[in-house]
Amino acid sequence: KDRPEAGVLLRSAPPDKREAVLVWKSPLYENLMHKARVDLLCEDQKTIIDLKTSRDISPDKFQRDADTFNYWIQAALYMRGVEALMPGKFEHYVIVAVEKKPPYQVATYLLDKDWIKMIQEQLEKKGGPEAPKEEQGLIERYSLAVSTDEWPGYDSLMQLQPPRYFNSL
Repeated sequence: KDRPEAGVLLRSAPPDKREAVLVWKSPLYENLMHKARVDLLCEDQKTIIDLKTSRDISPDKFQRDADTFNYWIQAALYMRGVEALMPGKFEHYVIVAVEKKPPYQVATYLLDKDWIKMIQEQLEKKGGPEAPKEEQGLIERYSLAVSTDEWPGYDSLMQLQPPRYFNSL
């Protein structure tokens, strides 16, 4: 209520543009489809709105959340999706962040367009199937896993032990 910029953005999305599901074919890999659920699409503002909650939405702490939880990657993919389906209609990506505890502070963050573009380039870079992992983009690695049915990760069941400090309780 006391953050007019957030309120204007949240109210500007029509009902059919809330939690909009986007599905588009990868322009780089024929075997891939992409899917996203966008919180709000505000066409009149040319803005994608992403709602996030956090324990602390102060700029320094929320920047850390954005990095930890890969909000930049999400923004890059969502921007690609809306561009594929609605070319030229969206230019901005805004996160409306809300604190999880009273008084539920609200902050509005505009993500840097150049940074989103750089992330898109990193996601989409092609190193080839034999290239080292760091030379492949995330989308290429995912495409290779889909086509070969070989998925990176841990193969065996691992046991999680209680931390050592539990012995002192």
